[in-house]
Amino acid sequence: TSVIWLVISVVPILAAFEALGIELPSAWQELVASWTTQAAIGVAVALPSSPGFFGLFHYACRVALVRSGVALDTAVAAGTLIHGVMWVTLTAMGLLVLRWRRTSLAEVDRDSADA
Repeated sequence: TSVIWLVISVVPILAAFEALGIELPSAWQELVASWTTQAAIGVAVALPSSPGFFGLFHYACRVALVRSGVALDTAVAAGTLIHGVMWVTLTAMGLLVLRWRRTSLAEVDRDSADA
């Protein structure tokens, strides 16, 4: 769990920093900003929200990154990019697992209705 939260979960955030040219004074500050952003996202998605966490996810990124010294418009862009990357990655992984297990979406739908 520690590896997931401290390493893997911040990779999309650090990648967004790189893609958007977000440079903080040190690598340590970038790592702390990514952990802070991940924590803010975790709190935001635990709140009641719209499907896909649109709005709260972006707001959490904005608040965390602005507090880390990132410009407001860049923080909003980072939140949108991070959300997109995480959504596409998780959805693709889920579809790959379904394919690997030879499970159709209709079976998943039927089983969830039975539960």
